[in-house]
Amino acid sequence: MNVNLDESGDSRSVLRVWENLRLIHPGNIFLVDRAEADLVVIPAYGRHDHIEIETRELKREGREYAIIQLALQSTRNPNPEDWLEIWQGAKVVWSYYALPGKFNLYHAPLGADSKVFHPLNLDRGYLVGTTGNYARAECLWEVGSAARKVGWDMLRITGLTHDEEINRAYNDCKFISGLRRKDGFELPVVEGLLAGARPIVFDTPNYRQWYEGLARFIPERTPAETVINLMNLFCDDFAPVTSLDISYARDMFNWSALIKDFWERCV
Repeated sequence: MNVNLDESGDSRSVLRVWENLRLIHPGNIFLVDRAEADLVVIPAYGRHDHIEIETRELKREGREYAIIQLALQSTRNPNPEDWLEIWQGAKVVWSYYALPGKFNLYHAPLGADSKVFHPLNLDRGYLVGTTGNYARAECLWEVGSAARKVGWDMLRITGLTHDEEINRAYNDCKFISGLRRKDGFELPVVEGLLAGARPIVFDTPNYRQWYEGLARFIPERTPAETVINLMNLFCDDFAPVTSLDISYARDMFNWSALIKDFWERCV
């Protein structure tokens, strides 16, 4: 099968997924230009109307498509019913959300490479790290304020281009913040966990389904309440990430297994 990866997305999650789709594919999958493709893989995390236009055009051209649904609540169309026609027309929809409706859903998380992200036995001189770029959505003020109020610093893990640098930064932190309002999977949660940093996420069904027993959960509240909840968490006894945690995460979030299952549903 000739497959084209729609590389219009530039989010970190899209780049990670596309990197691994290019690296991991069976012998009967050939990655080609769009004009030669039988199937186009489309990332869905932005404009519903743009994706709707694209998928209708693909149908007119006689091509199939697959959707990787990376966001929903933060799109302009957070109602699943708005997306149902797109999902039902797809050969497969990969999402970490338990999406409603009757269509070919591949309900699975995203992954991380345990050969890249792993403990380095450093002193972990920062209480918490964050890869966030969006202050309001990713709670940068709340995390930084809470850390300072208990006498520690927050590490901003941004602007790093090499995975070795990112892994080193994760290893400098006791916690990794995966706090995001509305929705997300938060790849840094998995990468940081594999590097030995305990994740912090909001207590929502989406995060619970993947991070139960691995992350620390706080309720999604106002910024002021979130600061207090983080301070209480930081003052609790710290539970370091264990080798069993890392082993479980390696199996659960294994890129190779996840992507092989995705390709099997495409052919």
